[in-house]
Amino acid sequence: EDPQNTIAAGLIASTGVDCQGSWSACTSACEKASTRTWTETQTQQGTGAACPEATDCVAGDGQCSGDGCGTVLKANIGWTGAESVVANVQSSGECCDYCKKTASCIGWVYNNDKYCYQKKAASAAGISLVGGPEDPQNTIAAGLIASTGVDCQGSWSACTSACEKASTRTWTETQTQQGTGAACPEATDCVAGDGQCSGDGCGTVLKANIGWTGAESVVANVQSSGECCDYCKKTASCIGWVYNNDKYCYQKKAASAAGISLVGGPEDPQNTI
Repeated sequence: EDPQNTIAAGLIASTGVDCQGSWSACTSACEKASTRTWTETQTQQGTGAACPEATDCVAGDGQCSGDGCGTVLKANIGWTGAESVVANVQSSGECCDYCKKTASCIGWVYNNDKYCYQKKAASAAGISLVGGPEDPQNTIAAGLIASTGVDCQGSWSACTSACEKASTRTWTETQTQQGTGAACPEATDCVAGDGQCSGDGCGTVLKANIGWTGAESVVANVQSSGECCDYCKKTASCIGWVYNNDKYCYQKKAASAAGISLVGGPEDPQNTI
């Protein structure tokens, strides 16, 4: 409906090096994502995949029991800097509940004399349980718990025909993460089926075009849009390609694809293939 004398055009994503590493193991404290630490073995480069976001520990992850109390029988917690105590507590679950309701309580200890200790600290970082069934501490049970917080909320920019890499997508935040609430999710690479991403690695849209990007090169007598895309992939600074009906292939160049978009398409033909 608006032909551009081209056969087709597409935006492509450059290659890069993926981030690699691992998050700290889940303990009986069933850590929230925001309290886990990342050990990186390979830094993300260019448009490689970004580092994965931490997740909350759930039942079955490492030593996480999933009862919300981090219960370990016959365990104890050393001095954390402050504590309070409640007498005549009837169960370890009730002791855990006291901790959950107590400000700054990061762990609890339930003794044989039915005293329940609420262990307090600014965070559970560096604090761990001692003992357990194989090393009894003359307690009934103890556990580390995660304080509550507010989860981060928002969304990543939509996937277009360019099949954006994670590093090029933008985050719109509607709720800031607070305390030990879940951190904001990490961006992911767009793959086939995400939004308008076709998954052919070329961002192909029939009958589309790309306007002036500041620089371009051209190759004549190109036999297909796929071959045109390959020329772009091999051309320095090429962020998109246009394949015309006259078999000319244009390599559109720019420092990045930010702010550059396709025009036209099957419903608005641009006279391209």
